[in-house]
Amino acid sequence: MLSANVVVDVQCKLDALYQFKVCKLIPLPLTTPSQKELDHRENLKLDYDSAVRKLRKARESREAADVLRRDEKLKLAQAKLTQATEVMVAKMNEYELARPTLLQKELVEFRHMQTKFFQLCEKRRFEQGIDLQDRNK
Repeated sequence: MLSANVVVDVQCKLDALYQFKVCKLIPLPLTTPSQKELDHRENLKLDYDSAVRKLRKARESREAADVLRRDEKLKLAQAKLTQATEVMVAKMNEYELARPTLLQKELVEFRHMQTKFFQLCEKRRFEQGIDLQDRNK
């Protein structure tokens, strides 16, 4: 069985590793999209959807001048929406890069080490014929 000192020591080392990997390597604060930016993009999306509907309606009415005008408005709305979306994606990429996946490999190795340790303890206990129920009697 692990002593309390070993458990505390391992926890302290894991905390130090976490602090080093996450807090030191990732520049904070991250730039977050503001609610104003999100609302602006949402409005641009509504404008784009409206332009698509109006162009579709103009094509059904078969008015060439109206179709050309609506097509230009659609292209403009699409360009604005694309630009706003790229800004959001760039800001969200910062979060994607900052996710705490830095410790994933270390945690997998630590779990493997723990599993192996307890398997060895169980094997040794079995080899020595130690039974926990016998100790409790």
